[in-house]
Order: sequence, then C-alpha cells, then structure tokens
Amino acid sequence: MALAPYNITALEEDFATAQLSGKNIVAGALITLATTGGTPVLMADDSAGSNPSLTKLTDALGQKVIWVETDVYDLTVDGNASIRIAVASGDDITPETQAALDLKVDTATTNFNEFGGLAANDYLAQGAARSTTLVNFLLPINMFLTPTTITVTGTFQIRRPDLTTLATLVTPTLNSLTSNKIAVLECAITGAVVNEPLILLSTDASSKIVVNA
Repeated sequence: MALAPYNITALEEDFATAQLSGKNIVAGALITLATTGGTPVLMADDSAGSNPSLTKLTDALGQKVIWVETDVYDLTVDGNASIRIAVASGDDITPETQAALDLKVDTATTNFNEFGGLAANDYLAQGAARSTTLVNFLLPINMFLTPTTITVTGTFQIRRPDLTTLATLVTPTLNSLTSNKIAVLECAITGAVVNEPLILLSTDASSKIVVNA
C-alpha cells in the first residue's frame, strides 16, 4: 500500500518554559506511533519508505513529516498522552478514518477563541498593569478578522506572581489594541503597581470569555 504523509508539530504546553525559552515549539521531541491495538508502527521519511524507524524526532522548528500507510493510529509526542489520528490521502478516506478525524477535530480541540469555563482558579492569561487602576491581559486567538466584542460569563480574579490576590469579581472588557491574533483584555482594579506582571484566573467553573468572530 502507498504511504501517505502526516505532519506533526510539537508545542510547548508549559507556559513558564515557553517564556524562558522564547519558543512555543519543542525541537527534538520524540515521536512514536502505534496501531489502535498498541502495536508499534514504522515511520518513514518520504513516500519511498526511506529510513523506516519506530521513533522520529522533530526538527529545529518543532515539526516532522512522517510517512505511513493510511490508517488510524495512536500518536505519542515526547512521552505525553497519546492522541488518535487518521492518516489519509485523497480517496483513501474511509468511514473509520473519518470517524477518527471527527473525534479529533471538534469544538473541544479546535476552539481557539474560548477561555475558561472548566474550573475555579484556572490560569487564563498573563498581563501587566498599565497604571495603578488598569491592567491589560493578552489572549492568543486565531481569526481572519479583528474581533470587536467578547462575551463574558461569570467573573474573574487577578493575582500577582506570588499568588497574592489583587482583585476579585473582575469583568474584563475588550481593548481596541486587539488584533486577529491577540485579544487584548482590559480590567479596572485598584492598587496595582505600574508595569507589574499579573495573572488572570477564573473565579469558578462558570467563568468564561469568548472572543466573538
């Protein structure tokens, strides 16, 4: 059977590590692939099946294209929990591979513009005090056009990096500096120190911000 490509990008999930390195990708991440039954799968470097191996590494950009037979697999990157993927090419998409794609690509895995709504004290964004009474937080979003509104459910809290609480029951608004890739939130508070770093957290499981398209 012909081989089909699958592109893998390893992302740094730990915010602190990404801040220190200045990168949100992981170079040299270890890639393994297995059938849904747990059998390790050989991965090649091209359509000719060159350099077959049970492990591959991401490049300096945190990416790697693997070539395998079209099927449904369990992919593991850098020892993290495996995810189910479907490798398909053109007419090779079957009901089984489509089902795997439907599981992977849904609102839970591709909703890039909704934040919170899961639990209390969830870290949602980092920002800094513009003045003693105003704080801006930055949310990474993915849109074609610059959003002009947000929908806020519940309230939020603001803490300093040492976890002391600066404000509670906060309701963020959308600042005009927002772009199609960064939503700039603004919060009114008291007692902030200009330019001090601050953290936006959920108050409870109902706290949610949706950046509207």
